[in-house]
Amino acid sequence: MENPKIIAFTIVCLILIIGLLILFSGIIRYKKSLKFIRTEGIIFIKKGFRLDHGKPNVKYRVGDQTYTYTSPIGQNVAMKHGKKVQVLYHPNDPTEVIIDTFIQRGGRRILGGSILITFCILSIPFILLTLKVHDFIPN
Repeated sequence: MENPKIIAFTIVCLILIIGLLILFSGIIRYKKSLKFIRTEGIIFIKKGFRLDHGKPNVKYRVGDQTYTYTSPIGQNVAMKHGKKVQVLYHPNDPTEVIIDTFIQRGGRRILGGSILITFCILSIPFILLTLKVHDFIPN
Protein backbone atom coordinates (compact mmCIF):
# COMPACT_ATOMS: atom_id res chain seq x y z
CA MET A 1 0.00 0.00 0.00
CA GLU A 2 1.24 3.49 -0.87
CA ASN A 3 2.31 5.85 1.86
CA PRO A 4 -0.54 8.36 2.54
CA LYS A 5 1.99 11.22 2.75
CA ILE A 6 3.27 10.50 -0.75
CA ILE A 7 -0.30 10.32 -2.04
CA ALA A 8 -1.07 13.65 -0.35
CA PHE A 9 2.04 15.21 -1.89
CA THR A 10 1.04 13.91 -5.34
CA ILE A 11 -2.49 15.28 -4.99
CA VAL A 12 -1.20 18.69 -3.88
CA CYS A 13 1.16 18.76 -6.88
CA LEU A 14 -1.74 17.95 -9.24
CA ILE A 15 -3.85 20.71 -7.67
CA LEU A 16 -0.90 23.07 -8.11
CA ILE A 17 -0.71 22.23 -11.82
CA ILE A 18 -4.47 22.76 -12.20
CA GLY A 19 -4.19 26.08 -10.34
CA LEU A 20 -1.39 27.21 -12.65
CA LEU A 21 -3.44 26.31 -15.75
CA ILE A 22 -6.46 28.21 -14.42
CA LEU A 23 -4.33 31.22 -13.48
CA PHE A 24 -2.60 31.33 -16.88
CA SER A 25 -5.92 31.06 -18.75
CA GLY A 26 -7.21 34.05 -16.78
CA ILE A 27 -4.04 36.04 -17.43
CA ILE A 28 -4.25 35.27 -21.16
CA ARG A 29 -7.89 36.43 -21.26
CA TYR A 30 -7.03 39.59 -19.32
CA LYS A 31 -4.04 40.43 -21.55
CA LYS A 32 -6.22 39.83 -24.61
CA SER A 33 -8.79 42.32 -23.29
CA LEU A 34 -6.12 45.05 -23.01
CA LYS A 35 -5.76 45.11 -26.82
CA PHE A 36 -9.50 45.51 -27.42
CA ILE A 37 -11.49 48.69 -28.09
CA ARG A 38 -14.23 49.80 -25.69
CA THR A 39 -17.83 50.59 -26.63
CA GLU A 40 -21.16 50.61 -24.82
CA GLY A 41 -23.62 47.74 -24.95
CA ILE A 42 -26.99 46.78 -23.46
CA ILE A 43 -27.79 43.46 -21.79
CA PHE A 44 -30.88 41.76 -23.19
CA ILE A 45 -32.85 38.57 -22.62
CA LYS A 46 -33.19 36.44 -25.75
CA LYS A 47 -36.77 36.04 -26.89
CA GLY A 48 -38.23 32.89 -25.39
CA PHE A 49 -35.44 32.49 -22.83
CA ARG A 50 -36.04 34.09 -19.46
CA LEU A 51 -32.89 32.58 -18.00
CA ASP A 52 -29.82 32.29 -20.17
CA HIS A 53 -28.07 30.12 -17.57
CA GLY A 54 -26.09 33.12 -16.32
CA LYS A 55 -24.50 33.70 -19.73
CA PRO A 56 -25.17 37.36 -20.54
CA ASN A 57 -26.35 38.52 -23.95
CA VAL A 58 -25.33 41.98 -25.11
CA LYS A 59 -26.20 44.24 -28.04
CA TYR A 60 -23.57 46.76 -29.10
CA ARG A 61 -22.70 49.00 -32.03
CA VAL A 62 -19.46 49.44 -33.90
CA GLY A 63 -19.76 52.18 -36.47
CA ASP A 64 -23.09 51.74 -38.28
CA GLN A 65 -23.33 47.99 -37.53
CA THR A 66 -25.23 46.47 -34.58
CA TYR A 67 -23.97 43.18 -33.16
CA THR A 68 -25.24 40.72 -30.59
CA TYR A 69 -23.08 38.50 -28.44
CA THR A 70 -23.69 35.75 -25.90
CA SER A 71 -20.85 35.24 -23.48
CA PRO A 72 -19.61 31.66 -23.08
CA ILE A 73 -18.78 32.51 -19.45
CA GLY A 74 -21.68 32.14 -17.04
CA GLN A 75 -22.13 34.34 -14.00
CA ASN A 76 -23.88 33.34 -10.77
CA VAL A 77 -25.71 36.66 -10.60
CA ALA A 78 -27.38 37.27 -13.95
CA MET A 79 -27.14 40.73 -15.47
CA LYS A 80 -30.48 42.54 -15.71
CA HIS A 81 -32.25 43.17 -19.01
CA GLY A 82 -31.56 46.72 -20.21
CA LYS A 83 -28.42 47.23 -18.11
CA LYS A 84 -25.76 49.29 -19.87
CA VAL A 85 -22.32 47.67 -19.88
CA GLN A 86 -18.95 48.33 -21.41
CA VAL A 87 -18.01 45.93 -24.21
CA LEU A 88 -14.49 45.28 -25.46
CA TYR A 89 -14.12 44.18 -29.09
CA HIS A 90 -11.17 43.20 -31.26
CA PRO A 91 -10.14 46.11 -33.52
CA ASN A 92 -10.03 43.86 -36.62
CA ASP A 93 -13.06 41.70 -35.78
CA PRO A 94 -15.97 43.37 -33.93
CA THR A 95 -17.58 39.95 -33.39
CA GLU A 96 -14.73 38.93 -31.06
CA VAL A 97 -16.02 40.41 -27.80
CA ILE A 98 -15.46 40.48 -24.05
CA ILE A 99 -17.97 42.13 -21.73
CA ASP A 100 -15.93 44.48 -19.54
CA THR A 101 -16.57 42.94 -16.11
CA PHE A 102 -14.23 41.33 -13.58
CA ILE A 103 -15.53 37.84 -14.34
CA GLN A 104 -15.65 38.20 -18.13
CA ARG A 105 -12.09 39.63 -18.32
CA GLY A 106 -10.71 36.54 -16.55
CA GLY A 107 -10.69 37.84 -12.98
CA ARG A 108 -12.46 34.81 -11.55
CA ARG A 109 -9.87 32.51 -13.15
CA ILE A 110 -6.98 34.63 -11.88
CA LEU A 111 -8.43 34.70 -8.37
CA GLY A 112 -9.33 30.99 -8.33
CA GLY A 113 -5.98 29.89 -9.72
CA SER A 114 -4.15 32.10 -7.23
CA ILE A 115 -6.09 30.60 -4.32
CA LEU A 116 -5.28 27.05 -5.44
CA ILE A 117 -1.60 27.88 -5.92
CA THR A 118 -1.40 29.57 -2.50
CA PHE A 119 -3.05 26.56 -0.84
CA CYS A 120 -0.55 24.21 -2.47
CA ILE A 121 2.49 26.32 -1.71
CA LEU A 122 1.46 26.58 1.94
CA SER A 123 0.69 22.88 2.28
CA ILE A 124 3.79 21.45 0.55
CA PRO A 125 6.20 22.35 3.42
CA PHE A 126 3.94 20.61 5.95
CA ILE A 127 3.81 17.47 3.83
CA LEU A 128 7.56 17.53 3.21
CA LEU A 129 8.31 17.99 6.91
CA THR A 130 6.41 14.80 7.68
CA LEU A 131 8.06 12.77 4.91
CA LYS A 132 11.23 10.83 5.57
CA VAL A 133 13.82 9.71 3.06
CA HIS A 134 12.89 6.05 3.54
CA ASP A 135 9.28 6.87 2.48
CA PHE A 136 10.57 7.10 -1.11
CA ILE A 137 12.64 3.90 -1.02
CA PRO A 138 10.65 0.70 -1.67
CA ASN A 139 11.08 -2.18 0.78
